[in-house]
Amino acid sequence: MKKHFLFPFLIVSLLFVYACEEEVVIDDFPRLERTYVHRIPGCVSGGNPEQNCEEWVEFLGGFKANILIGGNDIVFSKGFRVDANDHIIVYDETGFSSQSEIVFEYINQDTLQRVSDNSYWILRD
Repeated sequence: MKKHFLFPFLIVSLLFVYACEEEVVIDDFPRLERTYVHRIPGCVSGGNPEQNCEEWVEFLGGFKANILIGGNDIVFSKGFRVDANDHIIVYDETGFSSQSEIVFEYINQDTLQRVSDNSYWILRD
């Protein structure tokens, strides 16, 4: 009789442990006013104020983001959303921008990875 009780008890225990396992969730991403930076490899600005060697994205309240991309000196105001795969998608809300969506994979609170080029964007202190 004890053998018949032990097996269901083990199954229920394993299901309980699995259900309580901590999952990485970014529903509250991002914390406001967090800026992630990517240093462009091999970049030399040569003193040109219109050339940056860093790209960055700053997440603001209301699902807004500011982004400086590609070493330019123009900061774009964009929207962002988090999809079901925990990707952070920065996009132009007007639909008129020449820049397409920029997709980041959430690694942790300190690191994002840009999907298109696998570059890592690190939280600025």
